[in-house]
Amino acid sequence: MEWINIASDAVKIGMGALIAGMFGYLVALTNTSAETKKLHITKKQLQLDKVIEILNSFHKNYAHYRANVRNYTVSSDGLSTSNFSEEAIDQQREKFRSAFDSFVDAESYVLSIGSIAVSETLEEFRILMNFALNSLWDYKYGLSTKDIDDLDSKVRKLRKTLFLAISAEYTK
Repeated sequence: MEWINIASDAVKIGMGALIAGMFGYLVALTNTSAETKKLHITKKQLQLDKVIEILNSFHKNYAHYRANVRNYTVSSDGLSTSNFSEEAIDQQREKFRSAFDSFVDAESYVLSIGSIAVSETLEEFRILMNFALNSLWDYKYGLSTKDIDDLDSKVRKLRKTLFLAISAEYTK
């Protein structure tokens, strides 16, 4: 009879240890899952910060180039006597053109976080900016200030849409 009591007590102790072990495992799993999610969100936000930085840098190049082309157009129309330099415009155009390489980095960051909405909006923005580059490239051939302003309006609207998409992804 004594062996039965000892065996019964051993089974009870073993079952208690098993239950405690399973409970500990579940708690650890929950904590790990929460930490993993927090780490994933932090990484996603860092990637989006890089995308924002790239887009801001790109937009500065665009803004300087557009302003130089607009000043050239205004001067050639006789509306202003501001000094312009075709060399400065050409240098700014090269900076703007080379800034397109940054879109590859931005697309990589966006794709790495799996955001379809931001990726599609970024692609629309890239296409519009490529159109802007090609349109402004021909600044000596009759591009009016209205054309430049209309193009800039489209760029600003799409840029705003892109940043709103990034903002929505940032808060997910």
